[in-house]
Amino acid sequence: MSKVRLFISTLMSTSKQQADTRRMESILEAKRVEFEVINLAMTPERREEMVRLSGIKVVPQLFIGDEFIGNGDTVQELEDAGLLDQKLTAANVPRRS
Repeated sequence: MSKVRLFISTLMSTSKQQADTRRMESILEAKRVEFEVINLAMTPERREEMVRLSGIKVVPQLFIGDEFIGNGDTVQELEDAGLLDQKLTAANVPRRS
């Protein structure tokens, strides 16, 4: 069973980053996925973990387990293609009932 993590920042984020964060949260909530939101403004020490896993410093970023899924645009593309559900199912991600 893999854990889903969404890295965000409420500090110094652009309007696109804010919109991407809301969109990613909405997609996950609609799928009833259990996920952890990691706000780097509150836990800056977690940024190193995010960059180590993805090689990218910009938020938001979505992970299933240690697999970097992508940013807002990538996650939306996966959702539109029906591939996000496949990744969640393959990773045995818990869903709320």
